[in-house]
Amino acid sequence: MRSSILGQSASWLRNNVGLGLGGCAGLVLALAGIGIGAGLIFPKFEAIALLDTPGASTVELKRVMPGYASESALRRFLVATGTSESAAAQRLMIQASNALFWERAAKPIVPITRKDTKEIGDLKEGLTTSLIGLELKADAREPETAEAMVLLLGNYYANAVLRERIRAWVVSGHGESRTRQKALRADMISAQLGIDSTRRRITDLKSIVTRYPDASRWEGRQVVSVAEGGDRFLPPTAQLVAAESQVSQLRESILRNERQIRQLDLLAGYYQGADAAFRGELVTAKLIQELQALADSTFAGADSDAEWSRESLLRTEAAIAGFAVVQDSLGIRDGARVAPVGSRSFARLGIFGAALGLLLIAAVAFIRVSVRAGRQERKAVDESYSEMPPPELKRAA
Repeated sequence: MRSSILGQSASWLRNNVGLGLGGCAGLVLALAGIGIGAGLIFPKFEAIALLDTPGASTVELKRVMPGYASESALRRFLVATGTSESAAAQRLMIQASNALFWERAAKPIVPITRKDTKEIGDLKEGLTTSLIGLELKADAREPETAEAMVLLLGNYYANAVLRERIRAWVVSGHGESRTRQKALRADMISAQLGIDSTRRRITDLKSIVTRYPDASRWEGRQVVSVAEGGDRFLPPTAQLVAAESQVSQLRESILRNERQIRQLDLLAGYYQGADAAFRGELVTAKLIQELQALADSTFAGADSDAEWSRESLLRTEAAIAGFAVVQDSLGIRDGARVAPVGSRSFARLGIFGAALGLLLIAAVAFIRVSVRAGRQERKAVDESYSEMPPPELKRAA
């Protein structure tokens, strides 16, 4: 009985699929073998890591991601760091040529998601723009390669975040050093005009005191007013002292502005050199060293004993030291987690291939049975029409 069932099955498959029982079994096994082979060849290990980005925000990340999510930018960084020849780097650059890779490789992790916002309601801006870090993913055939790839991605994005902070500092400092100089020079001109006008007023007040010697004894009749021009009700001697004090304050303001202009002029030259160093160096560790060396050479050319020069040097060194601290804090937290990818295991892909083979056999059988049934229906219709008498015979009858 079993042989008869097998024979009927083989006959049905041969008539409706075009293959015998052995051929269908061979097709299923072949597709299962392809699935198993694909599971052994294609990547099956995935590494996941969290890049800690203290102090970063989603706004800052939006400036970083578009400019660095490209294969060319990644290649330049790997070449600059001397890691482009490793197997992990080679595979990373191949995957980076696909635009979809970047959407999967790095995803921002925020403390409050859109779903949380809908459930909780409106929150403070600081919570919605803060950033916990970046979730990095990479896959490879070997677990060691996948881990090395995600570590390279961590170094790449950490370098990108810090590099953009340095760029913002250089651009802001260069622009401020240029614009504030002009504003301070305008303030100096205004202060000098104030000194000239106040000196003329002092001369007039001295002549008034000379003409009216008793005016100095009018203290008991003073009228104090905070309104503009109210000082004219004060005795001439009091107005004279106030005018001399105003001239002293304006001179002090001019000296303070001159000091700031010297600082800004020195900083403008420094930031111009820093901009050139930023454009020429991709690795932030080397860039920080170049910025420090540039600060030493720039401020050494100025008056090193002057307090304004020392102040500018210390402020610049403090900013550079801050970048060095950020560089130490940026990195992958708790290492990378490597695990096999279930959807890429050879067993699952083999089962998928066998199911695909069965589905293909069923589809071919369905199509052939449908076509055969259609042909039989058309044949029956044609035979029914052929058995009917011609119209002439119907009319004669």
